[in-house]
Amino acid sequence: MNQPLSQHSRRLRRYLPITLSVTVFLLLIGAILLFNYSLSNKLNMLTHHIDATGEISDESYNLVYEIQRISLQTNQAAESTSYPVPDLSYLQETTEYIQELFNILESGGLYGEEEDSVMVDALKDSTQIEQLQVFKNIWSPYQQLLTQYMNAASPDVQQIYLGQLVAYAQEQKQPIYDTLDRIIDNLTNESQSISQQVRGLQIAGISLIVLFFSIFIFYFIRQMIKADAKLEEAREETLEILTTVSTGLFLLDESLTIGGQYSKELETIIGKREIGGQQLETVLADMLSPEKQKSLKLFVQQLYNPRVVENLIHGLNPLRQVDMTVDDFHGSYQAKTLSFRFSRVVKNQKITKVLVNVSDLTTAVKLEKQLAQEQAQSNLQIEMISTILNTDYFAMKNFIQTSLQRLNTMNNVLQEPEKSAEAMRQKIRAIYREIHSFKSESSAFHMRSFVSLAEQFEDKVRTLQDKPDLTGQDFLALTIRLEDLFNNVHLANNLHQRIKAEGEKSEQQAADTAVNSLSPSFFEQFITDVAQRNHKQVALTYEAWNESALPENQKNVIKDILIQLLRNAVVHGIENHNERARLGKPTQGHILVSLDKVNDKVELMVEDDGQGIDYEAIRQKAIRHHIAPEDEVQTWNKQQLLTLLFRSGFSTAEDNNEDAGRGVGLDIIKEQVQSVNGRLKIATVANKFTKFTITI
Repeated sequence: MNQPLSQHSRRLRRYLPITLSVTVFLLLIGAILLFNYSLSNKLNMLTHHIDATGEISDESYNLVYEIQRISLQTNQAAESTSYPVPDLSYLQETTEYIQELFNILESGGLYGEEEDSVMVDALKDSTQIEQLQVFKNIWSPYQQLLTQYMNAASPDVQQIYLGQLVAYAQEQKQPIYDTLDRIIDNLTNESQSISQQVRGLQIAGISLIVLFFSIFIFYFIRQMIKADAKLEEAREETLEILTTVSTGLFLLDESLTIGGQYSKELETIIGKREIGGQQLETVLADMLSPEKQKSLKLFVQQLYNPRVVENLIHGLNPLRQVDMTVDDFHGSYQAKTLSFRFSRVVKNQKITKVLVNVSDLTTAVKLEKQLAQEQAQSNLQIEMISTILNTDYFAMKNFIQTSLQRLNTMNNVLQEPEKSAEAMRQKIRAIYREIHSFKSESSAFHMRSFVSLAEQFEDKVRTLQDKPDLTGQDFLALTIRLEDLFNNVHLANNLHQRIKAEGEKSEQQAADTAVNSLSPSFFEQFITDVAQRNHKQVALTYEAWNESALPENQKNVIKDILIQLLRNAVVHGIENHNERARLGKPTQGHILVSLDKVNDKVELMVEDDGQGIDYEAIRQKAIRHHIAPEDEVQTWNKQQLLTLLFRSGFSTAEDNNEDAGRGVGLDIIKEQVQSVNGRLKIATVANKFTKFTITI
């Protein structure tokens, strides 16, 4: 305990000379400023006195002029035997103003306009007071004559007073000016004397400050030279250590300021130079997200909290392993994985700093990611093998061939040159429909890896849909994503070809299986999967099912349409079991499907007993997406609102998932129906049913 106190005492003694010097310096400056302030106030007061005295002189002249003017006017009127009433308002105002200024000089008071008035003291110099008394002796009779003249009871009496007033004004005009000039001269001399004192004070003050500062600098420079020599020796030793270590080391204070000394390797690791004294948040600003920066600040604050156990919060370190893009100082950037470790520096049982150790884990993480990718690839193959083994051989073969056809169609669309902005929009819509159909069928066959890649592809396409101006370069990202899809489908195809079907099926059996790709069991399982993902209970029944009514070239089209309609019925039509119970419906929803020949045409019907089409939800979605002005949308009828459901990118679902929210389901149905020259009819009743009827 004695050692810390001794160190503290030595530190205080070391700073005592500079503390005393600064105190004396500040007191000196304060005294000079205080004296200068006092003289400035006196000088300012004298200026107001001079101004007030000058105004009295000017107003006295104006008063004499006005009296002479009134006298002349009165004499001219007498010759014409008429006595007009003179305007005495100016005479009254001037008299009152002279008296007001005199009172200020004699007793003090407010001087100037109301918004700019200042408090002026009375004259204090004996000479000035003496001359002011002389003026008062002249002014009092003068003022009395003015009052008598202005208050005369009749024109004749007024004329008598006017004569006396003119005579007195002429007689005392010069004495008044002389008296006021002597006051002004005396005030001016006093003002000049104070101005000289101010200048002398400033010169003396500057001289004292320069002298004191010179002594101060001379003494302390000597002390600093000695201290610098010791510090330089210690700094060189520190630099040798910091230059040698192979990790990034630096000290961090509570405000996240990096210490001036840090290891040379730190600059190479984080790609920043001259970082000493900078904020860690600023140094890493272009490499960390705002959320990471906020977490880092909170973590360091916890490290400086003595009540927090250090070992217990290491797991909260937001930079324990973080990916960054780092400048390599050669004109390019490298992706690195860095690890920041934080340790408290404790001195005298107080947390003074935090030591940060930065390591480059890039190589180790790359090896770990490579192993993870290989493991993921193995898991993907296992998943594919499991799905293929549990799916009919020829049904899976048909799915893979159809998937390759869809991907080739997308590839051809991507390679087509764009001639206009509208052509690019059509290109996006065509790609969107194909990838959504691919995802839908992949979902039906439980190919989750395909579904995941398709959703990523859809997100990229959706980004392009929202972009106002498209260029050919924007489609390059889709080409890369499409390559991933091709690779996965080819992988599935290779795995499928290695797996022989149970027994040796004949070509006729293969054809039968292809026909059975529209088998009811396939769609029943599909409905079960979609319902489970959306937490609903749904049963599928068939009113009629005549596959033979369909030409071979239309079976895939009908399958696509049916997949979209069934998914739409489960997601958008059937309510959850709680809502159905509230409405008095069976908790299990019901979908009725029919495929048959009617009047030489094939008719596909899908009907659900759900909530029906919510026209108001469509209207509100159209308003939020600014499809048209709100007042216009409010006037749309049901047919106009229904048309929006078949618009690309429009969906009433609030969230995106595997089954809904991407706005292409009914759009695909419309395109598929048109491709086979079919017709589509919709019937719906709120809280009762929705029925889609497609005639080909």
